[in-house]
Amino acid sequence: MSLSGYHDWRRLSPSRPYGLEGLKKRVKESFDSSGSTYGIGRICGILRGEGIGCSYVKVKRLMASMGLKSIHLKRRSRSLTDSRNARDDSYVNHAKGSEARLAMFKYIEGFYNTRRVQKRLGYKSLCNL
Repeated sequence: MSLSGYHDWRRLSPSRPYGLEGLKKRVKESFDSSGSTYGIGRICGILRGEGIGCSYVKVKRLMASMGLKSIHLKRRSRSLTDSRNARDDSYVNHAKGSEARLAMFKYIEGFYNTRRVQKRLGYKSLCNL
């Protein structure tokens, strides 16, 4: 590339709409709106969907510098019922009780089905299709 071509490109290319502080703010907003469940990949996908160019590594560094850690760091296979003790009289079913059902309903209908972005939908929620 010629020097004059480079300078023309620099002059014509739009400046970044978000500086580092603006990017940090958007990362924090996305993280908080997810209830601390979104990791680096989803936040990066959300930002790219908004037209904010950012790399996975940059989002990872920003989240680490702000101390943001997803509560879903590892895939956990945890059942609501403890199968090993299911036949015992002291068996506790964690899914029973109105409080547990209400909490599950609030999570599923309040966040999971309405606001949670999905990679297969282009980092959009079902409501934003």
